[in-house]
Amino acid sequence: MADNPLTIWRAAVIGVAILVSSLGLVQDQQVPAGSAPIEGQLASVSSPEGAFARFMDAMREGDWAGCSRMMHTDALVEFHSTFSSLAQVDESGEVARMLFGLERGADVAELSPQTAFEKVMQGMMAMNPGMIELFGTATAKVLGSVTEGDVEHVVYRVSMDVEGASISKIAVAPFKQERGEWRALLTGDMQGMIQAIQRQVVD
Repeated sequence: MADNPLTIWRAAVIGVAILVSSLGLVQDQQVPAGSAPIEGQLASVSSPEGAFARFMDAMREGDWAGCSRMMHTDALVEFHSTFSSLAQVDESGEVARMLFGLERGADVAELSPQTAFEKVMQGMMAMNPGMIELFGTATAKVLGSVTEGDVEHVVYRVSMDVEGASISKIAVAPFKQERGEWRALLTGDMQGMIQAIQRQVVD
């Protein structure tokens, strides 16, 4: 069982940072060049590209309640379970206080998955105001999507300025349908971090 507060806290912070960096660095979404325009595509969650646009708009605006409503239930449950486990093994109570605004790690388990996600993101933004500023410098262009079973991977190029340096990379955001709407899943980076955190908790 992991019992080093610093190690646990570092795992929590890194996990959230990866989630933000892999999904949230977006300011403007565009339909891929050469694709046929779809009426209402960027305002609807009936297409993966439209769901991506709405989700990113909510992240840029710091609307974490809106983001949680657009996330797939499976992703929210996994996110909640992982960070709840971290909070409960952290005897210092720092994870519960800083990320959830709660005094005891045991209280985190009582939160709904949606509320847990919202609290974690609000806590991270409060501790890292520079992230919000970074969102404002970033742009993304949707390049297309790739189907993998029942998951649609929206592929996009994200560009941003970091301390005067221009950075551009290709990123992927997975979406899966739930109750007739496309909803965000955790990215591959975040899935990997969650697995590492889970190993941290049980070691």
